[in-house]
Amino acid sequence: MQPLKSSKNKTLIMIISGTNGAKLWLLSNLYEICWDTNGNVYFAEQSNYQVHRCTIDNSSGNDWIINNHNGSYNIRGEVPGTIHTILLAANQISEPYWGYNDVKLRYLVYDLWTFRKNFSLTNDILTLTKFTIHFDQIDTIANITLNQCFLGQTNNMFVAYSFDITRNCLKSTNELRLDFESPVIYALDQSQSYNDSVPPFCPPDIQHAFNYYSNNQTCQLFYSNLTFIYVQYQLNTVILFVNQTNLAIQLARSVVRPTVCPSAVWNPNGTTIAGSASGNSGSSSSQLNNPFDIAVDSALSLYVADYSNYRIMKWINGSANSTVVGPQLGYGVGPDTQHLHSATALYLDSTESNLYIADTHNCRVLKWNMVSNSVTVAVGGSGCGSSLNTFYWSDGIYVDRFSNIYVSDCNNNRVLKFPPNSTSSTLSVIVAGTGTAGSALNQLSTPGGIYVDESDNDTLYVVDRLNNRVMKYRANDTNRTVVAGGNGPGSSFKQLYDPRDVYVDSFGTVYVSDTANHRIMKWVKNARNGTLIVGVTGVTGTTPSRLNNPYGIRLDKSGNLYVADYTNDRIQRFTIDNSSC
Repeated sequence: MQPLKSSKNKTLIMIISGTNGAKLWLLSNLYEICWDTNGNVYFAEQSNYQVHRCTIDNSSGNDWIINNHNGSYNIRGEVPGTIHTILLAANQISEPYWGYNDVKLRYLVYDLWTFRKNFSLTNDILTLTKFTIHFDQIDTIANITLNQCFLGQTNNMFVAYSFDITRNCLKSTNELRLDFESPVIYALDQSQSYNDSVPPFCPPDIQHAFNYYSNNQTCQLFYSNLTFIYVQYQLNTVILFVNQTNLAIQLARSVVRPTVCPSAVWNPNGTTIAGSASGNSGSSSSQLNNPFDIAVDSALSLYVADYSNYRIMKWINGSANSTVVGPQLGYGVGPDTQHLHSATALYLDSTESNLYIADTHNCRVLKWNMVSNSVTVAVGGSGCGSSLNTFYWSDGIYVDRFSNIYVSDCNNNRVLKFPPNSTSSTLSVIVAGTGTAGSALNQLSTPGGIYVDESDNDTLYVVDRLNNRVMKYRANDTNRTVVAGGNGPGSSFKQLYDPRDVYVDSFGTVYVSDTANHRIMKWVKNARNGTLIVGVTGVTGTTPSRLNNPYGIRLDKSGNLYVADYTNDRIQRFTIDNSSC
């Protein structure tokens, strides 16, 4: 068994094999990925003390095209394999090891051979930034190209090779090509270049004076259970690996959080990337009306909960106009999933294929699957209430790597956690608050935005709006702590005033939309006082440096700050400046 990669990140694994569909594994603290000689994939899950095995289905047929230089052979074949095994399987040659067939087939080792394979990449993969192709074992002399981009050459079968791929070499439909030279001719050319002979100097008679080593180095071997293409950006990894007859795709994603040093600052002047820069509301494709929450994907596409227009809008990065996604029919009350009654929270899951929507007045969370373009009820949907299968108004949702759904239940002063595949009758558990409003450390008063730090044992952060603080709940720990505010309503840097949303970066810095103070604050880990990031305390306006009731906040993969500027009917992006780090 060979290890591929070690990682302690919490990861979602998806393997797509041939034409047989996809399988998902949700893993915690992924430690190692291994393949055995039969192509089975093993995932070692450290924190759950489990090992998972996935068997790759190789039933989709031979999908490598192999031909020689003059085209007299043009067949499909399997990898791992050699020219001899591939031609034998295609009934093109006799058994090489029978009688003197190895002598009769000697012409094969003087020929040039090409292996070609086509594969497709989806748009979400093409938006990533780092691409590498890896070959575990190739015998021996091969030039490798991808879509006519030369990647590199191999000249030793006993080492692995990895080559970086420039982004402009990749397309939605691709051709990987390996052109093998004759190792016999290569060895002879090398011996002449170095004025030396190729050992052994006295080959046995059975070789008919033909060099033994050269004869056995001519398999034109493309053999590997660990040949793959992988793409990586921060915690996001995509692996396309060539295994037997399939091009399989393994998508490993974790929640992507930028690495933002605690001393980083942001440009105080924001750029309007959605809605009206002058603060004008509207319902056209370029306008918003009270944007409540936002989500940003790895391609920097923006999703907006357009509260008073009863819709979810998507802005592709750099576009002046948006499209309606998810529910298509605007305002509506009842079980129909194509209507909304005020969207107040969004969450884009770690696969970036599902967008969760808090349909607040319908007391449910919807899930829009981007692949199938279907909208379903994820939790709730049986009316508003205070039982464990219902909630009443939600300003915050979060979906973890196991597909547990956290819901901020504002009017019931609690945070609920629903298990995966919940129905309208599925009971949740209370993970924060008691259900009764209060200011004690175990109580909440109108909870707003929430965030789960999956890298810190699923620590839960909750905006406790009317207590003007942000609370921190460690999993399976009865201690609750105030990490921001908690000193009554006010405008000093140790206070908050009706905060709405929270975000936590990889350093544990807590970001808060301090709504009634019209500013965004941050609290570095263990700080008693906050730091003003953007906005002017207590001052509203539509200039680039002003905010007017900021609600949802997010950081993108580079650390740029996005703010749903609710009353100004726009989304502002503030560029990070890491020069102070």
